[in-house]
Amino acid sequence: MLSTKICLNCNSTFSTKDIRQKFCGRSCAVTHNNKESPKKKAMKSISCKKCGDIVLLKPKKDGGYYKRQYCDKCAITVRHETRGRNITPWELRTKEEVFSGSCNWQSARTAIRKHANKIFSNSSKPKCCEVCGYTKHFEVCHIKAVSAFQGGAKLSEINAITNLVALCPNHHWEFDSGILTFKELMQ
Repeated sequence: MLSTKICLNCNSTFSTKDIRQKFCGRSCAVTHNNKESPKKKAMKSISCKKCGDIVLLKPKKDGGYYKRQYCDKCAITVRHETRGRNITPWELRTKEEVFSGSCNWQSARTAIRKHANKIFSNSSKPKCCEVCGYTKHFEVCHIKAVSAFQGGAKLSEINAITNLVALCPNHHWEFDSGILTFKELMQ
């Protein structure tokens, strides 16, 4: 048995067999439900206390917004200032500072490796293996090992572009294992 109803969204009349149906179609149902209870809450913005840039506040799941006073750039500066430390640019830090500031040996090595990758990607060196020319994947390798540098060596010296070379995973392993030498690498 068909009954005539009025759509809650567009107020048009429609016929239906289902007594529970409230909308003329799916698009009206979606439009109405999204107006009533949107899935995402709108972002709220404030201005940074330090530089005045716009800071977007993320909404919390339970309502409200996460509180912030500073943009990402100023937050780091303020955090270091409140701890009584000056921010040293990454290139001017020493190996000892990186290792003492990290929670473990591996995180310090990862930080140095990431910096080396950044230096290499910004350089004009070819982005392929120096030995075989493989281009699909290469790893940035230190010619003089990081462990060979003294604690007072600056990262600008350790990650100097002259100390970095691109190698495929196989040649990188051979180089680290002593099978491939620097002299063979440069031929």
